[in-house]
Amino acid sequence: MALPVHDVRDYNPEAPVGIYAIGGFTAELMITLHALQSTNSDEHFQVKTDKVMKFLEDLFITEGGYPQGICHIRVKKDPLDERELAEETVPKQAELAADRLRDVCTQYGLKFFLKNLFGFGIADEVGEALLQAICQIHYH
Repeated sequence: MALPVHDVRDYNPEAPVGIYAIGGFTAELMITLHALQSTNSDEHFQVKTDKVMKFLEDLFITEGGYPQGICHIRVKKDPLDERELAEETVPKQAELAADRLRDVCTQYGLKFFLKNLFGFGIADEVGEALLQAICQIHYH
């Protein structure tokens, strides 16, 4: 039996049995990366943007991988202005955009998750690395 997955904003106690997620797939990736970082016995293991990019490539570009569009962030406007889009390098664009996603994200569950990473026990550097990797993919 397959269970439907709903965003927490759609919670309804009278709905059929299902899974209610806070932040969807992007938040799940952050939780996974945080768990990998915090349980890895190698003290040199750190979640960095370049490692996350490779992880996402392996995750999404494998045969039979995840469906297109599963990892997305809806925004009310582009986090970068025209000057930044024209003049900045892709890594710098990704850094700027990732910093601003909390303010322009329109997905209730993900926005809540991003604003409360510390409260959920997620290391800021994990959130930043994942958001920067997603933004690098977007602006590339």
